[in-house]
Amino acid sequence: MAMTPREQEIVLILKENPLISQEDIAQKLKTSRSSVAVHLSNLMKKGIVVGRGYIVKDNPKVCVIGGINVDVKGHTLAEPVLYTSNPGQTVTTAGGVARNIAENLARFQVPTTLLSVVGQDSLGERVLAETRDAGVDITQVEKMSGTTGTYTAILNQRGELLVAVAAMEIIDLLTPSFLKRKEELILSSTIIVCDTNLPADTLRYLIAITNDNGIPLVIEPVSSPKVEKLKNILQDKNQKIFLVTPNRAEAEVLAGISIESDADFPVVARQLHSLGIQNILLTLGERGALFSAMKDGSELTMQLIPASKVNVKDVTGAGDAFVAGIIYGLMSSKSIEDCCLYGHAAASLTLISETTVNSDLSASMLEQAVEKLR
Repeated sequence: MAMTPREQEIVLILKENPLISQEDIAQKLKTSRSSVAVHLSNLMKKGIVVGRGYIVKDNPKVCVIGGINVDVKGHTLAEPVLYTSNPGQTVTTAGGVARNIAENLARFQVPTTLLSVVGQDSLGERVLAETRDAGVDITQVEKMSGTTGTYTAILNQRGELLVAVAAMEIIDLLTPSFLKRKEELILSSTIIVCDTNLPADTLRYLIAITNDNGIPLVIEPVSSPKVEKLKNILQDKNQKIFLVTPNRAEAEVLAGISIESDADFPVVARQLHSLGIQNILLTLGERGALFSAMKDGSELTMQLIPASKVNVKDVTGAGDAFVAGIIYGLMSSKSIEDCCLYGHAAASLTLISETTVNSDLSASMLEQAVEKLR
């Protein structure tokens, strides 16, 4: 069904910020909230937008861009002793932040395309096969000259990460010119997700193209060293990022502010919002996640959403599952509070698994886990 001119205006606003309130839409259009509610109701009836989050529906799908590699994880059987050999066990699985997010989403039945590169080697063949079998569209992953990325992690007997080495030079081939060849895919996506494994120029390109076309961009910072690239880009204040999901250390790097106590969280949040980040989900481990948004450019909204307590087997991939749960919530038109619950539920299902992505995951399992958190 065709849209009225006012409905077209509302859709443009929703594409820029799917979580915007009816009141804020009304202020932008200089009309009443009740009038906006009527237009939104009509757009839902026409199937153009769906649910409370007002995600614009146009063959909804997610494009995930970034790291794909093979994970090699070693677990010590007792408290680790440095500078010597430790008895333990090793597991090799498909990995990579972007790839993990994509697999989680596919297992949650969200149509997902992965955009990345692997080497022309047996490791690349293996990781592609496992990713395809999980339901991810890998047709946009290219085999190129070089070695498929690897991530080697050492964890203690409690599943806590001690140290890791990421050898992912091949991801540098994901240049802006590479992505420009995939522009049709990017522009047809409902949400773009990327990680900071990408080169700085590629991150800058993605921020620009999503801004220009009103596509929500979600960035997973990956690590404190790698998020430095994003920090430098944010010095240019002529861009917006829909959502960033840092942990405490990554938020400190991005904001350039140390978090000494809970009183510092609003200071850090205001700084990140001033740099163009519209929504922040700051993960705090066992405490949960702190959601922050800025209303009307001045009023800060913050909410701590607790996580569930589980018996941890392996922390690897939990952050990636958290991001996937949030995206699942957005694609299902949930409120941001509910999106956080979906993120926590997805992370908890990964923490109890010995694999980077829990192979038993499904949408129904996620929904059941969310109900336990309510």
